[in-house]
Amino acid sequence: MAHEDNGTHLIFQNALHSEHSQHIGIIVRTTETVVDFGCVFPANLVVSIESGINVISTSVEVVLAEKRGSVTLKMDAYEDELFETPITVDSVLFTPAPFYVRVWLHENSNFAVQLDRCWATAAQAADSSPSFEFITDGCGVSEQIEEDEMEIISNGVNQISIFRINSFTWTDLPDSTIHLHCDIKLCDPIEEDCEPSCGPSARRRRDTYSDDSTEHTHRMSSGPIYVQRHL
Repeated sequence: MAHEDNGTHLIFQNALHSEHSQHIGIIVRTTETVVDFGCVFPANLVVSIESGINVISTSVEVVLAEKRGSVTLKMDAYEDELFETPITVDSVLFTPAPFYVRVWLHENSNFAVQLDRCWATAAQAADSSPSFEFITDGCGVSEQIEEDEMEIISNGVNQISIFRINSFTWTDLPDSTIHLHCDIKLCDPIEEDCEPSCGPSARRRRDTYSDDSTEHTHRMSSGPIYVQRHL
């Protein structure tokens, strides 16, 4: 096999050779076949391996009541609002860069996803300290909303709930980890009002956003997200 490098491509050349002999009495006829072939490859080849990217994502199987089967809830985080750049175990955010979290049903379903409560902790355990709650009763904490530090983009509308929150570090920890936790409900929009009402009239209208008619709460956690204080 011969090969050469022209600077941009690697060129390999070879040949297949075969002989076929036919004996006819005292004579032999030999047929020779030669096939030349070659292959050309780019000198610089980039290979992408999807499984090598450790995306921060979690999933949980939810068994539905009344023998209606099960569905899978997924929770993942991204650096952009188009959900094109996933946050991985190697990602580092610099405050106050925003990141986007979505909780969604993997299967097609009539249920809507409700974010009932969401908070962050420095450690992995959901009940550990310090902790910072930013969604309560389906609504963003008013101080965070007013200062545009977080935004609920969608909640209880369909199979996907999305929120944005600006990254932060813990006091006295310029290099921090954030673990996210959410209590989630699956809501049947045929039977109840699934979208929580947030604002001045929220207390009155939230009576329809009750625990009596919704499915049980399911807790999901995701992380760690690494954050550094922007100096």
